[in-house]
Amino acid sequence: MTAAATRVRNACYRKILVLLLVLLAIGSGCGSEEGSTLDAPIGDSASSDAATVRVVATTNIIADWVENVGGERVDVFSILPPAADPHGFVPRPTDVTAISKADLVLSIGLGLEADWLEELLRNAVSDESKVIALGDIASPIKSNDRSGSGNNEPDHGTLDPHFWFDPLRVKSAVNDIVSRLSVLDPDGEKTYRDNAAIYNQRLESLHEWVQQRVSTVPSERRLLVTSHDSLQYFATVYDFKIVGTVFPSSATDVEPSAGDLGDLTRAMDDYSVSAIFGETTVTERLAAAIANETDAKLVRLYSGSLGAPGSGAESYIAMMETNVDRIVEALE
Repeated sequence: MTAAATRVRNACYRKILVLLLVLLAIGSGCGSEEGSTLDAPIGDSASSDAATVRVVATTNIIADWVENVGGERVDVFSILPPAADPHGFVPRPTDVTAISKADLVLSIGLGLEADWLEELLRNAVSDESKVIALGDIASPIKSNDRSGSGNNEPDHGTLDPHFWFDPLRVKSAVNDIVSRLSVLDPDGEKTYRDNAAIYNQRLESLHEWVQQRVSTVPSERRLLVTSHDSLQYFATVYDFKIVGTVFPSSATDVEPSAGDLGDLTRAMDDYSVSAIFGETTVTERLAAAIANETDAKLVRLYSGSLGAPGSGAESYIAMMETNVDRIVEALE
C-alpha cells in the first residue's frame, strides 16, 4: 500500500470513529467519566465552580500553558492524555462533551491533530471563532516531510507543528492565550498578564539553561536522529543537525519504506551517529532495530505529550529539561 493510500485509509477510519463517538455521547446524555482533574470533562472538576473560563486544549502541553496563565480562574480540560500520540489519537465521548461546553478551544494546528480534530469540531462546535490554532502565530518553519514527495525530497509547502521545542516561540503562544482569556474574562486580565509575565520569564530562563547545557556537546557531535520529524525547531535554535528520521514525515502514521530505512542507516554510518532518539508517543520497534543495526544507543524523549506523574516530564518545562539532559548525556 502506498503512503498516500495509507493516509487516506487512516483518515477514513478516524472519521468513522469520531462520528460513532458523537452518536454515543448524544445517546448517553453526554455523561461524564471518572478520572483526574486534567482528564475529566469540563464542569466536573473540583475547580469548575470557581473558574470563570472553560478551556479545552487538544494536548496536555497546551493545557499546562493555560494553567500557568489562568490559575484558578480557568478550568482546563486536555483531550490528549499523557503518553498519547497527537497525530493518530482517537477522541472519546467525553471529548465531544467537553468541546461542546468550552468557551475556548486551543489547538496546535499546522496538521498536528490531523483529521480527528476537524471531525470532532465539525460535530461538536457551532461557533468556530472559539477555536484557535496556536501554531499559526508561532512563526512556523517549513517541514522536512518527505512522505508524499515520491523522490525522498522534503515537501517545503508543509509547515512544522512542533514549535514547542523552541521556548521562545512558546512565549508567543502564551501571550496569545492571555489575549484570548482576557476577552472572555476582562476582570481577570491583570491576573492573566501577571501570571504570563512570570511564566515567560521562566521560559527565558529555560532557553538560557538549554543553551548552556548543550554547549558541552562538541559541534561535530550535535547530530540528531529521531523517530519522526519533531526536533527541527530545537535543532535550528540550538545548532544541531538532523541526520534523519525513522518515519519520513512530521506525522507518525506513514510507514517508512525499505529504501527510507536503508538511507537512514547509511546516513548514520556516514556521520558516525552515536544515538537514536526514540519518542514516548511513537512505537520504538523500528528505532530499536536501526539502533541495533548501527550500534547506536536508543534514548527515549518526550515529544507530543507530557509524561505521567513521576516521569520527570509532568510539565512543559520539566519535559524540556528531561529531554535536553537525555540528549546531552547521550551525545557527550
